[in-house]
Amino acid sequence: MFGRATLLAGVLALVAAPVAAHGVCGKRGQVISVLQMRYGETRQRGALPGSVMHREIYANILTGSWTILQAHPPDFVCIERSGRNYPRPPVTPPPKGTST
Repeated sequence: MFGRATLLAGVLALVAAPVAAHGVCGKRGQVISVLQMRYGETRQRGALPGSVMHREIYANILTGSWTILQAHPPDFVCIERSGRNYPRPPVTPPPKGTST
């Protein structure tokens, strides 16, 4: 996990702005592009229930990597947390009587 944060910090160094409570911040589109291209993460959830600030979860359901972004208007996000072992969605068997 340390390596991932270091890599994201390096990639975003030119566009990132320091924020006291967060590690890596930058323009929303650029941060999301890195998550998609480097880690294969896509948006899984929008605003988390009960959160005062807008947060989004990006994850790669095949590798299990995940990232929580905290949004700051108008077009700025900070990586709040990242990790591994994002739960895979359950596999639902086809209804009885159907062929696969």
